Amino acid sequence: MKRQPSTIRPTRQGFTLVELLVTVALLLVIMSMFASAFQIATGTLHKHRGIAENDQRARAAVSMLDGDLAKRTYRQSSFYTVPNIAHPLNRDPLVLDAAEYPVFADTTYLTDLANRANQQGLGIVALHPDYFTATTRTVGTEERGYFYISENDPDNDTDDVLQLTVNGLEFDLGNLDEIIYSGRATVLEDTDYSISPPSQQDQPIWDDGIGFTIDPTTQAASPYVAGDTGRSSSHYAEVSYFVRNGNLYRRELLIREPAVDPEGDGQPSFDGGGDMIPNDYGGDFCNDFDFSATRLDPEQTGDPAGRVWFNSSTLSLDNSSAGSTYLSKYLALGNPQNRFGHDPSPRRNLGGIFSIVALQGRPKEYFDSGDADSFFGRYTHEETSHTDFEHPGVASNGSSGPSTVVTPFSPLLAIPDTTPQDGIADEFADGPRKGEDLLLTNVHAFDIEVWDAAIQQWVDLGHNLNDGDWHQQQIIDTSNLPTSSDPVFFNTPAGSTPPAYASAGRAMYRYGSLDETLADDPANPIFNRIFDTWHPGFDFDPNDPLTLDDLPPFRPQWTDRTNFTTESGGNLPTIWQPTHLYTKGERVFPAPTPTGSGTDYPGHQSLFYEATTDPSGTSNGTEPAWPDQPGETVTDGTVEWVAVNNTIGLQAMRITIRFLDPSSQQMRQVSLVHSFIER
Repeated sequence: MKRQPSTIRPTRQGFTLVELLVTVALLLVIMSMFASAFQIATGTLHKHRGIAENDQRARAAVSMLDGDLAKRTYRQSSFYTVPNIAHPLNRDPLVLDAAEYPVFADTTYLTDLANRANQQGLGIVALHPDYFTATTRTVGTEERGYFYISENDPDNDTDDVLQLTVNGLEFDLGNLDEIIYSGRATVLEDTDYSISPPSQQDQPIWDDGIGFTIDPTTQAASPYVAGDTGRSSSHYAEVSYFVRNGNLYRRELLIREPAVDPEGDGQPSFDGGGDMIPNDYGGDFCNDFDFSATRLDPEQTGDPAGRVWFNSSTLSLDNSSAGSTYLSKYLALGNPQNRFGHDPSPRRNLGGIFSIVALQGRPKEYFDSGDADSFFGRYTHEETSHTDFEHPGVASNGSSGPSTVVTPFSPLLAIPDTTPQDGIADEFADGPRKGEDLLLTNVHAFDIEVWDAAIQQWVDLGHNLNDGDWHQQQIIDTSNLPTSSDPVFFNTPAGSTPPAYASAGRAMYRYGSLDETLADDPANPIFNRIFDTWHPGFDFDPNDPLTLDDLPPFRPQWTDRTNFTTESGGNLPTIWQPTHLYTKGERVFPAPTPTGSGTDYPGHQSLFYEATTDPSGTSNGTEPAWPDQPGETVTDGTVEWVAVNNTIGLQAMRITIRFLDPSSQQMRQVSLVHSFIER
């Protein structure tokens, strides 16, 4: 019998090659999808972590800035405003448009004029030297310390500087927290806390009220010994913000608030009297003390020896004529000569070489004042803690070279940055306190703008847009006006209209770190742009024969505006004339100080005076005692005058910080808007 072959196929024992290839391909696709999803998830987490880190860094920087601005000592003065008028100060200045300009024929004209003038005077206004020399107002109690903005190159967002004095007990500006600033202090003399009262208390280490150290192991208390390094504190400080090498720095220097001060001047004193540092300081001052200090050096041989001088909360914030002086130099921090980062000239005779300069108190913000690309802002902790940086302990640095003649804060001193060119002064590199003042890294912009009410926009200080209160024409003469050497500008004849932009007439673009010769190029003038609240007793240019004290660089006035007559409803003021017939609505400025007295500016012109006698009256043969507050009146012969504010205040500023997170490569930008208006 023949057997048939079986039709049942044997069981397959594996996959075909095609099936294996398909399976592997699918597996690779799935794994690739999982890898992509994981990569996306990881990248998202990484990105969000960078954003979160940026947010945290931004919050810290902005909080620090906002906190300092809310504790500033220089505030809006009550001298420029009238609170009891029809439109109170809580009216938004932006709604005061052309429809609300004062109209002379209206019955509400004087009220509308006062209201309009009020809006201009809101904010902070720089002080004027005429406050000390004429029958005009004194410095207000709100105008303490100083506030300083340096714009430098308006096309560069990394060369702005902010510097101010702060008071941790200032609660009126919105920050209700008590702030205590702390810093390093070296013991000058041995202390004994076990007796009553403790010995040698009047020194920085004792300012916080603690004159002993605690052993961390035994918890035993020990008195301070001269040379020990510790910490101290104060409610007052001098603070600077600037960018260098992509790093935003915040430099804080305490202003002494002595627990005990028998001499009343803030200088460390022995119990029996006499200063602990009567002349120069023997150590490295900026490494030993985080305290604000300056130099007091005479101009001539035979004068008292030069010395270091601690700034204090009692004397150094007082900008009034009652403030303390040393060899005619006001010791207030409002005087730029006494601030961190500014030239404290005059200085002593060093080996027969006098380092007196024509322009005093200038800030040093460039390695080389003749090179507009060498900005460095302020010295960092790294540099000032270097052993060769002995200022302000001594008049100059201890190292060799030109710095032995002038202070390191002098713009005339070129500080090399060549080996390597890393944005750090070669002479002071690698100081032991490197990074202590670092606030933010990888910063691409620290841009300060101010609000220009005349053109209703944020601008760089000293801009060249159309007109404006903070236009460069306020400080530099670009229209062939008389210069600072022309007395006609400062002795305007009676009955004439004073020229606008008085600070430009004084060539106040010279105040700053950049050399004035850089402004000589008409195609590309380079010059300083600084808002400084100033000091009335500061003589910026001692070689100028026309004046003893100089105008602040930016102090805009309502009468500077090209549309003043439209905004104010009347004509520009003229210089007051004796026995002159004035009709209702005419306006005057007081006469300038007489020629040759050493104070030949136009008056500070914070106020003009409008005749209210209907229809007219005749002035007296001598000037009246002009009132120093808006709204006040004075009778002059048969004319009655009312005072009207003429100042333009700095009303607001905007700070923009842009920085990069290196791990996520995310750029972050934050802005802080701060108002100087107090209603």
